[in-house]
Amino acid sequence: MALTLNNFVGYETNGLEEALGTTGSPTLTTSPLRTGDWSLELNVASERYDIDAFESVADAGDYQMIGVAVYVDRDSGTIQRFLFAMEGTALVWELGVNNVGTMQLWDAEGVSIDTQSSAMTQGAWNYVEVLWQHQASGQIIVYVDGVQKMNLTARDLTDGGTFDTYRLQGTTTKFVFDDFYCMSGASGVGDFLGGVEVLRYQNRTNSATPDAGNALGVGVWQDVGETPLDVEATEVGYTDGGAVEGTIYTDDTASGNHGRHGPHGDSDIDGDANMKGAKWLHRLKRGTGPGTAHHTTHGNDVDTLESHSVTLTTGYASFFAISEALDHVPSSAEHFANGFGKASGGREIYCAEIWAFALHYPDKTMPALTAAKFPDQNYYVGPFGT
Repeated sequence: MALTLNNFVGYETNGLEEALGTTGSPTLTTSPLRTGDWSLELNVASERYDIDAFESVADAGDYQMIGVAVYVDRDSGTIQRFLFAMEGTALVWELGVNNVGTMQLWDAEGVSIDTQSSAMTQGAWNYVEVLWQHQASGQIIVYVDGVQKMNLTARDLTDGGTFDTYRLQGTTTKFVFDDFYCMSGASGVGDFLGGVEVLRYQNRTNSATPDAGNALGVGVWQDVGETPLDVEATEVGYTDGGAVEGTIYTDDTASGNHGRHGPHGDSDIDGDANMKGAKWLHRLKRGTGPGTAHHTTHGNDVDTLESHSVTLTTGYASFFAISEALDHVPSSAEHFANGFGKASGGREIYCAEIWAFALHYPDKTMPALTAAKFPDQNYYVGPFGT
């Protein structure tokens, strides 16, 4: 069993591209904002945002571990449930809070198993972390801002299914969320990451020529480096019948909604040891015609790139890759590298957008990472959404 990074979300696409699914009308906001450029606002109880608990790699086993920043904006003494672990649609545990910070926890049977007063702060950001076992008689521990608030053992934390989802939910006023991560294979609360931040990086190369590889068949690279998502009238892609690919680096100066330089040169980055992981998101589709293999590329501008096959349709879908490996996650002296390509054949590949994200935690809130927390594994790419 090894500590494994399974997913992280900072809402930095200024959209819902990273959600496993949503209910209602979740919105992105700049106020309140914890880190980065956007946070997630859920204003009513019917607004929900589901996150794939294993977007990156397979479950490494208990303990499960999550962290998320929560801004509490309540006007009622009624405890509102805002964080859930789920087996499909079945609830495994639920966490709630009211307007004076009283926190309550429910198990898989819907039974309240603990209540703690003054556990969270109204009108402020709280960093909530939960360590738990997906078992019929398991342990669950809840921390807020690095302080233990709950620790229960021999509790029912399964409904007999496969754990796969975390859910964030709104209230009659609102909750705001930011900087989510989830991991598996944890050994204890010493593995908590604490107040992490998720940072976005994109290219701004106003040319068809990439940093490495072949020139685009149509479009320019900066049109896949925009936030929010913007599909161009002239779509960006490779239309050549041969085998072609291109990779770009996040080493340009941002201009308007194009690009964000880094991690090299980003003042938010305070050391290589604090780069916990990387995530890439490609929005891709294919053309029609004879069968053709397509792929994405990921990594940094120094080390050997990873290339992963993707199965495309004629409609745009999201494809994710997550890595903790030292030779893929860029250091503070490197940039992200990302791209796409095709084998020989008649099906074109088109790209609407590429985002690269760093999971980072600053020295002011976190102890130093060691290489032991970068197992050279945990690299996966897969489709999600339409």
